Amino acid sequence: MPRTSIHQGAMSGLAILSARAASNRVDYLANKITPNQDSLTQRLVARGLLAGVGLGMRKLPDENDTAWPAAFSRLTGELIEAGAIGGFLYEAITATRHRSSASRKGAIANMAVTAASLSFALYRSRENLKARRDFFTDDFDKLQLTLPKSIAVATVMTGVGTSIGFAHQGTRRAFEQFYGPGFIHTGLARTTNNVFWAGAVTGLYWAGISKIGKSNEKIDPGYAEPPTTSFVSGSADSLCSFEDLGQQGRRYVSDVLPPSLIESTMSEPAKHPIRIFVGFNEQPLYPSGRSEIALAEMERTGAYERGTLLLISPTGTGWVDHSMIESAEFFTRGDLASVCIQFGRYPSFLSLQKVRAGRQQFRQLVWGVHQRLQGMDPADRPRVLVFGESLGAWASSDVVMKRGIEGLDHYSIDRALWFGMPQLARWSAAGMDRPGQLTPDGTVGVFDRWEELELLSVEERQALRIVQLSHDNDPITLATPTLLYRKPDWLGEERGRGV
Repeated sequence: MPRTSIHQGAMSGLAILSARAASNRVDYLANKITPNQDSLTQRLVARGLLAGVGLGMRKLPDENDTAWPAAFSRLTGELIEAGAIGGFLYEAITATRHRSSASRKGAIANMAVTAASLSFALYRSRENLKARRDFFTDDFDKLQLTLPKSIAVATVMTGVGTSIGFAHQGTRRAFEQFYGPGFIHTGLARTTNNVFWAGAVTGLYWAGISKIGKSNEKIDPGYAEPPTTSFVSGSADSLCSFEDLGQQGRRYVSDVLPPSLIESTMSEPAKHPIRIFVGFNEQPLYPSGRSEIALAEMERTGAYERGTLLLISPTGTGWVDHSMIESAEFFTRGDLASVCIQFGRYPSFLSLQKVRAGRQQFRQLVWGVHQRLQGMDPADRPRVLVFGESLGAWASSDVVMKRGIEGLDHYSIDRALWFGMPQLARWSAAGMDRPGQLTPDGTVGVFDRWEELELLSVEERQALRIVQLSHDNDPITLATPTLLYRKPDWLGEERGRGV
């Protein structure tokens, strides 16, 4: 996936810091097994032995590559091998440099080798960047990615990380001096130091989270005035105040399509769409409060009199894809009531702990709608659709798919559409794309783009109960903890679009 200069520089900086940490551990082991630190031969032999150990660990067999201990051991072996070989070369080059630096000719040769190595690294970096530009032809021109800026960001990242490492060592030495000598005292000092740093990092994390969360209170230009129509939340008749809707909620209810626009676009009569949004700041004293407000808003706006109900589980920030909701309002000629409950106000990677709340709220919403529909004449019941994106797809799929496809009927749901479901979710692309008892063949479709869905016949599309859009190059739909120690299948010989 294309990266900006900041992203590329940050990843390069983290790679440098990780490599340095691994090499430091290897150096520690090499020094422990070298009797005479002044002997170059012994140091080289020690690193050679470690390289052999690493090679052996890297070659551990695992026929199906499924056992995590073997995969983790192979990764550890790879790091040990790389660190040992790097240390071996460093020791040899350093010794050679010290001998040759005694003469002017040798010093010039060292400088020439250094300059040539740096030039080659810059050349390869430029070539790799050019290759990425050629690969991502559709997206690269929109991104700001330059080699100098990436190098600058990587340098800053490396410097900051190194400074933090030195600071950690400094506080450790201070605690060791405070507690005094001795095995127990040293262990206590290091434990205290780690607790101190863990507390500092946790405090900074939550301070940053709090600052990011304040963006939910931001009032964008054009979204400062409450809507005048009673068909949306935040209006004068609504149970939800416009201020408590938050940034995403205010955008959502204010951008509802007017019937005149739908009529002029579709050349058919249209109704006024209903948009219900319960914001994160609607914080009741009991867990079901937000979903109860949403159900009450549905009664107030006459949502059950519409032909279609669209139940939405948003992203971690509460954002709802405007293209999706506007398309739904156009296609239904406004005969649509959409309902969304916000469960977080941070970017998805910072809202993982909120998935449980999103799951509870969505279960209460769909069950309340189901109970209400059971009291209606079957001929008058609206069609019920579900949409979720990112963490919202995770939360809603856990509710709907607990019984597999039967869960749709259990909650009176006709169909579901999920965008960018995280790989960590049980019903991610990996889970959905396995036809079985819970997901009969032909009822679930996982697609990278719209064109793949169009390749299906009309009958096949009509048989789909669940459509999941998971781009081949979307890291959210592919990232799992196993990436730390195992090469994923999607980096094999057969790769998806943009990978």
